[in-house]
Amino acid sequence: MTVGNDLSKVYRRMMSFLLIHYRDASRNKKGGDTMDVDISPQLIYMFENSKDPWGVKLFTHDKSFHYYSNQSNLDMLNLPVNFDIEGKTDIEIPHPTSEYAYHFQNHDFEILKRQINITSIDIYPYGKEATLQPYACEKFPLYDCNKCCIGVVYHARKFSPYNLGNLLNINVSGTYTCRLGTGEGGALDPDDMFTEREMEIIFLTIHALSAKEAARVLNISHRTVENRLRIIYQKIGINSSSQLAEFCRQTKLHYNIPPGLLKMGSYLHFQ
Repeated sequence: MTVGNDLSKVYRRMMSFLLIHYRDASRNKKGGDTMDVDISPQLIYMFENSKDPWGVKLFTHDKSFHYYSNQSNLDMLNLPVNFDIEGKTDIEIPHPTSEYAYHFQNHDFEILKRQINITSIDIYPYGKEATLQPYACEKFPLYDCNKCCIGVVYHARKFSPYNLGNLLNINVSGTYTCRLGTGEGGALDPDDMFTEREMEIIFLTIHALSAKEAARVLNISHRTVENRLRIIYQKIGINSSSQLAEFCRQTKLHYNIPPGLLKMGSYLHFQ
């Protein structure tokens, strides 16, 4: 089952409980634009008890603003305790995503214009550790009782290894973290042995990319990849990619995705 189909089914079930009533779309509250919107208790209960980030945004004039966010969404954005997201636009959120607010606004108004669900791949430093990682965020049009689109309901979740592999065009499995620091379960700190470029080559090599394929991903020559691999092999006393893969499994370096392989930003993936 695809991410899009899965979330669409959740959304259809969810909307059967949704009651929207709104009055003044330009009323000011706490300096921001808000609507008087009532969301059903059933829906709020679902949001509040979900481990996934959920939120609601509303339209007014030429922008969208946040109306509701569950705790998982606030935690993902690592927002301060008791931060009030209501009435805030994307650019007003104290998180690196604010620098890319135009992406989110464009996605929101694409929904308003075309009345469709869209999914974006959002790659930002998330959580308390602020580690760069990809989330799949599906957004749905939110309608009032007159079937007018007044906002967006969004749901985010971490990319599965399968979808992450599609994003990087490689075969991956397991649980991954996008970082250069210590790996899971007390893994070796690669900063002690390898440069950032070497970590990128290691990751691509243990996922079965040839030197030429890795070179295309990294936009460098295949000879550079081959030379770096020789240096890597010398550092750890091995002479083959299979031995490198075994070394990474033993030291748990295979859990780390070098941040340089993922570029920060928001990208429409499918719709």
